[in-house]
Amino acid sequence: MAKVIELKNINKDYMTGEDITEKVLKNISFSVESGEFLSIMGPSGSGKSTCMNIIGCLDSATSGSYYLSGKDVFKMTSNELAYIRNKTIGFVFQGFNLLAKRNLIDNVSMPLVYRGVKKKERQEIATEFLSKVNLKGYEKYLPTQLSGGMKQRVAIARAIASSPEIILADEPTGNLDSKTSFEILKLFQELNSTMGITVIMITHEAEIAETTNRTVYIKDGKIEYDKKLS
Repeated sequence: MAKVIELKNINKDYMTGEDITEKVLKNISFSVESGEFLSIMGPSGSGKSTCMNIIGCLDSATSGSYYLSGKDVFKMTSNELAYIRNKTIGFVFQGFNLLAKRNLIDNVSMPLVYRGVKKKERQEIATEFLSKVNLKGYEKYLPTQLSGGMKQRVAIARAIASSPEIILADEPTGNLDSKTSFEILKLFQELNSTMGITVIMITHEAEIAETTNRTVYIKDGKIEYDKKLS
């Protein structure tokens, strides 16, 4: 299968004070094939979220190289990076990031607004993807009327509405109870198997990582192990 992500010798440094540099990522190298379902796991402060931000084109590395579908990300213009964030990669966050005063149709269709999709088509697409996450009939509801699990389903519908190649999910079950977490993880598995979307999940929990097919474990900014689970 084709590689969609290639990270080579990625280093990320932050200046924490005058002449004081904190090395957050240290020579991170791994690749991801199209259609994989993997987790990037590690304790708090390990660098896993920084790694996700680089993969998601939300941050850049201090050194190293990153190829997305064979293209050098670090040589892309700001417009090209914005296109990737809107079309190629879908994001799911722990805090849902929904617009409280907009209904579910509007929340899910928001990425399509930035692509210039007309309102009628946006609404049709949003309705279709809300149905895919088992929220048919809730189109006019507000996020404040939903449970945490339902909000995360809306966030997933929004992430896949642009038909992305990749979904990056940052601690997507962090605010959910065990039963709801299982349902959300099952939904990711279904999206991966039925739609062929590459799913990368960031987590600090081993039991969450075990639901994916591969785990890249980061500790103190370095990859400690990279193993396939099935």
